[in-house]
Amino acid sequence: MNFGKLSFYNKNSRVNRANSRVNGTNSRVNRANSRVNRANSRVNGTNSRVNGMNSRVNRANSRVNGTNSRVNRMNSRVNGANSRVNRANSRVKQKQYSDHYIKDRRFPYL
Repeated sequence: MNFGKLSFYNKNSRVNRANSRVNGTNSRVNRANSRVNRANSRVNGTNSRVNGMNSRVNRANSRVNGTNSRVNRMNSRVNGANSRVNRANSRVKQKQYSDHYIKDRRFPYL
């Protein structure tokens, strides 16, 4: 009998069983990773769609901002014109008021 050869086969069998357990564990890990990868892929697709929507919203907001800027400039010019009209009206009213009382003999000191 060759006990050296038998010992070699026993060791080989133990190694094979250990490798089998490792392979089973690796298989489970690979399946779990595959599920995680599929979930991440779905999340990435959703994020891509959200980014596309945000991009379109940002472009729309940019156009709105440009329009608001033009409206603000127009309002500023209108406000300036109104201010000039108000000052002119104020001068006319002051003149009418003082003319009225200057001609009134009850207030000769005005």
